Amino acid sequence: MEKTKFRKEQCNWCGKEYDSQEEVCPFCEHGKDKINPKRFGNRFLVTPIWKQILLFLIGCFGFQLIALLVMLYIQIVNASLYPTPDQMSEFLATAKISGVINITSYLVLFAILCITLWKDNIKIFKSFADWKVFVGAVIGCVAIYIFNMAYNIFLYICGVDIASNDNQSGLEKIIEIYPLLSIIVFGIIGPFCEEVTYRVGLYTFGRRLNKIASYVITIIVFTFIHFDYGSADMINELLNIPFYAFAAFTFTFLYEKLGFGASFLSHSINNLISVISVALQNQILK
Repeated sequence: MEKTKFRKEQCNWCGKEYDSQEEVCPFCEHGKDKINPKRFGNRFLVTPIWKQILLFLIGCFGFQLIALLVMLYIQIVNASLYPTPDQMSEFLATAKISGVINITSYLVLFAILCITLWKDNIKIFKSFADWKVFVGAVIGCVAIYIFNMAYNIFLYICGVDIASNDNQSGLEKIIEIYPLLSIIVFGIIGPFCEEVTYRVGLYTFGRRLNKIASYVITIIVFTFIHFDYGSADMINELLNIPFYAFAAFTFTFLYEKLGFGASFLSHSINNLISVISVALQNQILK
């Protein structure tokens, strides 16, 4: 029977209690030699219950709070230059300032998540040890591109014209102004923060109750954090949902089967291709 409950197991060998999500006792590692290192599945990263909850809350809501604090600081510093609310709103809406807010927020969030992980950062590094992680990451990335092409063809056949959602459009403007920083932050740091938040935090916590339900919840939450609720073209936002939903499923599947390294690498490769292609396109058009 799969261990998914909120309970402690007592090791029959050393007598110490350990998290029921662990396959073997992490203290004495008795029985570790019986685990097939080449197994496909149950490779998710185990952290304490409180840490899984905290990682999700920090990543999901902490980013918004950090962005708000950065924005308030910018408002205070530039209050004399933009005295009216309309002038300040217009200033904050520029791609340059939006980029500063987003990039700074991700860097701060990255630092906070790494501190929260603390000793579990070692598990993060170890998740890259298996060569299958890299193969799985590439396969996952290819699967996402195949799905995206198929979905675009389907929409074209149906006579539906779809554009990038507003979040993506705003990101492209930031990349144009800060190309190198965007590659580092949106291509590497951003995916790391999201994988820690939604896979290590949300999915692994939900898995304690029910694996399938945790899949569904993680996919839904990940999809709708990329949804722009203030968009003027809500139909276009809805049409973009399948892109994010399939990516969320792919990353979660890789995390479950091959571990954090696979889901992060696939997510990062996918983002890096997008960011670099936009940056190169901007350079060519100049």
